Amino acid sequence: MRLDLEKAFINRYVVKEKRQRYLGFVESDKHRGKFLGMLYHGQDLDISLLQELKGNYQVCLDMILAAAKSIRGGIGAYCISVNPLLDGKTLTTMEEIIPLVSSEEGFVLIFGDLEAVYYEGEAPYNQYLSI
Repeated sequence: MRLDLEKAFINRYVVKEKRQRYLGFVESDKHRGKFLGMLYHGQDLDISLLQELKGNYQVCLDMILAAAKSIRGGIGAYCISVNPLLDGKTLTTMEEIIPLVSSEEGFVLIFGDLEAVYYEGEAPYNQYLSI
């Protein structure tokens, strides 16, 4: 787990009133599920800091990959996910990232040191990229 990135994500993208609560959730294995539940449903995220991705799959994917490629150090993303097979993993290739888009729900990809963020929550209208 990259607790530093998870805390940075919370401090930037969770609404101010809820930040301390979610910081406590990620620090506790017992309560981590509450944080992941918020991710799935999108509650308490400050959507004003994100742009909704609209359009077909390829348009959304192209925007995500462009953001990823613009990060110093290239492709690579830390994943926070309701899926335990993905949660806490660092994805280092496009081949690992591409299958997630539009097929998984309830996850965040953090590119670099929070230079870009992709969020996919509960459908419909659930794909967002940091501004």
